[in-house]
Amino acid sequence: MTTDRFIHDRLVVIRWREPTIASSRELVELVEARFAEVGAKLFYASLIGPDCRRPSADERKQMVADAERIEPLLLSMRTVLLNGGVRQVMMRGVISGMALIGRRPGGYEVDSSLADMLDFARDHTSIERDWLRNRLVEAGLLSESEARLSGE
Repeated sequence: MTTDRFIHDRLVVIRWREPTIASSRELVELVEARFAEVGAKLFYASLIGPDCRRPSADERKQMVADAERIEPLLLSMRTVLLNGGVRQVMMRGVISGMALIGRRPGGYEVDSSLADMLDFARDHTSIERDWLRNRLVEAGLLSESEARLSGE
């Protein structure tokens, strides 16, 4: 899989390393299995760093289809683009465009910062933001510097 992941209770956070059709499909299987295991809607977040390439048109099409497939299983689907910069602004446009294709009320959001995602997770899952941020660093989804650059 070309993602790293952190799973805890109803929380699924992944970091895209390389967007591929196979990885998108694997994530569907992961979310469906986790939903079946916990029996409740999941909080899902994707982290995208500057090291992640832009998905191709075919990859974007598959990712949108897969997002639509798992959306009924989710409390929320969120994306955070880490580290800002011009490239991340362009990636934000790609991700926002993908979100508009499959948009449903309350469904997909592109957060402005890691802090926004952590706040939403805290408010909707009762998981403390510092605890979650530390677990994401320990799991390799965030570097120490990315964890500090959280929009606070």
